[in-house]
Parts: sequence; structure tokens; C-alpha cells
Amino acid sequence: MPVPPRPPTPPAPGTDEMHSAAVRVRQMVGAGGMEMTAGQLLAMFDREDVQEAREEIADELFTVGLVTRPSIVHSLANEKIKITTPDEAEDHLVRNGIIWAILIPIIGAIWAIRLFARERVGGGFAVLATAILVVLLYFYGFGAFDKPLSSIGLNVHECARNGLGQTFCGHELDEYRAKIERVKQELVATQEKTKREQAETEQKASEEKTQTQANERSELESKMAAEKAIVQREPEGSYAGDLARDEYESDRAQLQQLGIR
Repeated sequence: MPVPPRPPTPPAPGTDEMHSAAVRVRQMVGAGGMEMTAGQLLAMFDREDVQEAREEIADELFTVGLVTRPSIVHSLANEKIKITTPDEAEDHLVRNGIIWAILIPIIGAIWAIRLFARERVGGGFAVLATAILVVLLYFYGFGAFDKPLSSIGLNVHECARNGLGQTFCGHELDEYRAKIERVKQELVATQEKTKREQAETEQKASEEKTQTQANERSELESKMAAEKAIVQREPEGSYAGDLARDEYESDRAQLQQLGIR
């Protein structure tokens, strides 16, 4: 017998639709950002809650100058996330710092070469050392050496070590803590779901037990009614009457064991 073909899966929104949705979100975001759950953001892009859709939404928002904190890629469906613009001041500082970190060694090397050409060796080495020191201080100020220096307490940003001996600093530490918090929330949600399912199972078992007892009671009462009718109908001392009376007493004892009077 031929197997019927599967119905076609509806296609995901195209690039234009995704970009249009990102632009609408950009227009909604004010100066202080906007908060919503990851599920609501997925609904705005008309996407299902799968990892690929989350990554595509994050990329599309980035193209219009938006980021999510915490990232929608790793957040829970009901977790509040903030949609905002990157810190322009921080980006400007980093960008300028990188430029100066490149220019200072070049300027220092040119200056030192000129000093060496004039046979001013001490001054040349001093200029090179100063340029290298400035670059090292720049990287130190932005936490490039936080991990190796955290063991002696000279780290610039906050650092912490997990139970596996891994060290996290700065933004990496914030992301790690957010990840741990999400895992805790997922664990709590799983425990609550397990408790809820267990309570439903116990309630169902209790209802089934009550229904079973009610059925047994009904059967016993019907049987006892028939036995009582036989006792009343048969003459005193007859075999049928005595047998019905014994069964009647046995059934009444069963009713008492069920806790039904």
C-alpha cells in the first residue's frame, strides 16, 4: 500500500519579511530600550521557537543596530529580554583605542629609528620601551590580561572561577552567570512540571479508586437486595433462606471493609 506524502512544511519568512520586522522593532525601540519575552519577539518575526530562528533574528536585529540582553539565542521563551542599541560610547572608546594601539608603536618605531640614526641609542630604546608600555597599558585597561593576573589580584574587571577550575572575567563572566541562571530556571521549571504531573497522576489514581469503590458498593448493594428478598420469601429454616442469609452477612462485612456504612 503506497504511503501518502507528507504535507509540505510552510516556508520560513523570507529575507525581506525578516528585515521589515527588524525595522519595525527598531522603530518601536526608544532611547532607553524596550523589554519583551523571547516568545513575543519570535512571534513578531512569525518564527517558531527553534535555535536557527533565534540566531537569524539576532543577526537581523544587529543589521538595524539592535542587540538583545540577554541574547535571544540562549534565553528562555518566557524570559524578559531587553532590546537596545549597543553602547556607542564604549564602542567609540574601543575603536579609538585600537587605532592608537596601532599608531603608537609605529610612531615610536619611527622616532626610535631617527634617534638610532643620530647615535642616540639610549633615547631610542626609551622611546620604544615607552611605546610598548603604552600599548600594554591599553590592553591591560581593557582586561586583556585579567585571567592570568586574577591569581595575584591585579585583574581590572571582576573575575571568578567555577568548580572545574575555569576562570571567567568581565563580559564573559556576566554571560557565564546568565547561562547558569538560565540553567537554574530550566531546572526549576522541570521540577515544577514533574510535581504537577505527579499531582495529576495521584489525583487520577484517587478518582479511579473512588470510582472502583463506588462500583463495588453498587454491586454489593444490588446483591444484598436480592439476598434479602430470598430470605423474606423463603420459609424459616429452609436451605435457600439460610444460604441467602449467610451471603447477605458476608456482603455486609465487605461493605464495612470498604468503609461504607
